[in-house]
Amino acid sequence: MVMRSCVFLDATQHQSQLDITQHLNILNRKLQGKDCSLPIMFNLVYGFKAKLSLFLTNLTRNNIDHFPTLVDIREKLENTLPDISKYQTPPNTPNT
Repeated sequence: MVMRSCVFLDATQHQSQLDITQHLNILNRKLQGKDCSLPIMFNLVYGFKAKLSLFLTNLTRNNIDHFPTLVDIREKLENTLPDISKYQTPPNTPNT
């Protein structure tokens, strides 16, 4: 069970890196765009730095809306929670 959790965590970390890579790919395509002058490039990089700051702020608040892969993982985990009610002890009932 522990090994399975470690594999899942590794997969989760890898998938979250894919989300970051997607954001970097978008920036890269914009920087290589036609008629992209130095001031435009500067603004794109400066804007991306601001986006990274926003990501960090949101992640510290457990907001993962900018990372669709992590949102999918969270939804899958929430939908596959085991039913533990059968393992819970019933409340003590007074003898009548």
